[in-house]
Amino acid sequence: MFEKNLIVYNGNFIPEINFRISAGNRAFLYNDSLFETFFCLPQKVIFFDDHFNRLISGMKILEMNIPEKFISRKEQIKEEIISLLKHNKINTSARVRFKVFRKEGGLYTPENNDIEYIISTEKLKEKEFVLNEYGLTIGDFSKILKQKTSFSSFKSQDSMIYILAGKFAKKNSFDDCIIYNTENNVCETISSNIFIVKENKIFTPTISEGIIDGVMRKNVIQTAKDAGFDIEETIIKSEDLIKSDEVFLTNSISGIKWVIAYQEKRYYNNKSKKFIQLINEKFIR
Repeated sequence: MFEKNLIVYNGNFIPEINFRISAGNRAFLYNDSLFETFFCLPQKVIFFDDHFNRLISGMKILEMNIPEKFISRKEQIKEEIISLLKHNKINTSARVRFKVFRKEGGLYTPENNDIEYIISTEKLKEKEFVLNEYGLTIGDFSKILKQKTSFSSFKSQDSMIYILAGKFAKKNSFDDCIIYNTENNVCETISSNIFIVKENKIFTPTISEGIIDGVMRKNVIQTAKDAGFDIEETIIKSEDLIKSDEVFLTNSISGIKWVIAYQEKRYYNNKSKKFIQLINEKFIR
């Protein structure tokens, strides 16, 4: 008999096809939500603490009530993820989406600050992070500039800039696009943080530039420092990419992706090869 794929809804395991949201759901009405996306192996949630701490930080800024379970029993959340992977028969790796949203009620002003949460899974093919064989070609998306706010660094459903950047990339045959902030500084790409390598030194935009505070970004920075590389968080302009020897992108699902082309510039991939090896050795294998 066919076994239905499950999700976790507020700690309860239910068939995914049975889940429905109401018309009053605040994530649907007002984007009143946050989410995290984990890379998981069958018995391991990679960077769990980093993801969950970022989620809680975002909930505090959005003035959501944080359940006691999220603070003193967060290992229970990890067990829910692992149990869900097992039930959904994921034996390689998975993208796990953990979404929190304020309970329905009220208009723009919520009636209360309690939350609900959903955990869902999507099977992936690889058992570790794999560097892309062919380099990415990236372009510039400047139709909308990203605002620098207190919640710029968190993942929310307010994703229109990324949606439009994705459409722009597809229309112009780019693999990805650079998103700029309101000061026309390099911010990030559609779903990744960005690093450049210039004269053997590594640079990435600082958090104060309005970037997503990426979990993989954080771990690449620390891994680079531990391995003795010279790395700096700073302001990056588009002309810095032209002067760079390498450009690579990071996120928690893809790991590291190297860029081969930006405008007329062509790049190497020496550092991206090294870092994906170090990340896999340190966190996956």
